Amino acid sequence: MEERGLDYTVNDVDDTGFTTGDIDYWVLLSGEPASVVSVTATDSRVVGSGRLDRVREFIDDWHAHTHWPVCAPARTDGGGVRLSAHMSADWSVGVTEEQLMDQIDMGVAIIAAAFREFGAALALDEEGEA
Repeated sequence: MEERGLDYTVNDVDDTGFTTGDIDYWVLLSGEPASVVSVTATDSRVVGSGRLDRVREFIDDWHAHTHWPVCAPARTDGGGVRLSAHMSADWSVGVTEEQLMDQIDMGVAIIAAAFREFGAALALDEEGEA
C-alpha cells in the first residue's frame, strides 16, 4: 500500500484501514492460515429506519444483477440504517502481492459503485436523507 501512496492504518487485530474518496475501507484477513481476504466498507450516509424496506429492496435488486459486492443493511446506534458491503476471496492456494492489490483495487471500485447506485436509488445527499 505504501508503494501506491495510500495512507493506511493497522488496528490491534491486524486489519488494515484506508480511505479513498470519502469511503473508509478495511482489508480483513480470516481463515487458517489467514487465507481469506475481504475488502469491506460501510456507507457514511444514514437513512431513517422507516426506509429500511427500501434499503432491502435496493440490496435485493443489486444482488439480482451483481454478485459483488455483497451488501447488507447496517443499523446505527441512533436507529438509522447504512449500507455495508464486502468482497472476499479465498487465497488458500497462495497469492502474489500483485493479485492481492488487484483484489483490493477491485473491491474499492465495486463497493464505491454500489454506494453510488445506493445514493441514486434512494435520492440521498452527502449526509443521507435528501
